[in-house]
Amino acid sequence: MKAGDIYLTDTPGWADTAGVEVQIANDFGVRKALRKCRASVPVVVISKESWGSRGKGIRNLAMTIASIFEDYESIKNSVAIVMNRFSEVEINQMEHMIDQVMEAMTPTEKSSRNCSSFISHLRQLAANHELLTFDPLKDNAQEFMKKLLKYSFQPPKKLFQGSTLGTKEIKQFCGETAKRVKYHLKVGNAEMVKYFTKSLERLNELLDEDFVSTELTHIRDDIEKTVREDFKKIIDEFGYKVRDLSLDKEAVERHFSEVKHIANDLGYERIINNLDLAKEAEMYYEEVTRDLANKFMKQGAPKSDELSQNSKALGVLKLLR
Repeated sequence: MKAGDIYLTDTPGWADTAGVEVQIANDFGVRKALRKCRASVPVVVISKESWGSRGKGIRNLAMTIASIFEDYESIKNSVAIVMNRFSEVEINQMEHMIDQVMEAMTPTEKSSRNCSSFISHLRQLAANHELLTFDPLKDNAQEFMKKLLKYSFQPPKKLFQGSTLGTKEIKQFCGETAKRVKYHLKVGNAEMVKYFTKSLERLNELLDEDFVSTELTHIRDDIEKTVREDFKKIIDEFGYKVRDLSLDKEAVERHFSEVKHIANDLGYERIINNLDLAKEAEMYYEEVTRDLANKFMKQGAPKSDELSQNSKALGVLKLLR
């Protein structure tokens, strides 16, 4: 993109996406693109199919508009409204159709200043025969662009709210992500645990919301708890074999292989701060070796029935060292 050029851009739709996660991605993608713009003209396209019974679709659109624009009434002359696939007869009847929409508005819709301003603006344009129409099969695209360029360009910050997403949607996403992390922790799918945790970390970087960082902290605590429970099982089994003098070379190799897997291969140390299971395993290894050596050295001259036990202990010490 070059400075000074004008681009006609189609944004992702609102309220027709594949869930909260996609809606969040679209929201931030549009905001990032807008930050690159010096000025813009919003173009609202209303298709005949989206009108709905008693204008339900238009009322939904008006509520979406309410969530997108900062103050619609103050910038309405910078917004181009294009009617798509309406016949000439329907365009001529648009003022009456919008009157019906206004009559059907709910108290919630009427109480939204932006929503009411958009519907009123739409009626005003219809009454003045100023609604734009465009048929890509018949109309000239360059002539249509010239009409758009006559609108007053405004800095995006003046036009749009910081985000179209409410706290409810973001909390819903955080809750769903936490459930997914817990499920994949339970079934031992480390890659999916890291994937969903990373998605929440990115959201936490973009938003300044305490509930996002709190949910992320809870997720990290759950991961650490699960990892430490698995780690304890490995350590406890190893300690039991040492004390029982039933350790062999295969058990030693398996122990260190399991420690390496949970400490390094899973990659959880990049999610949980100060998690160093390899070091903890090494310290435990040194501890059980020292305890066994002290126990072996403190014993006096073995009796005949203790020779077998001491022989086993000595064999385990050789394995450990």
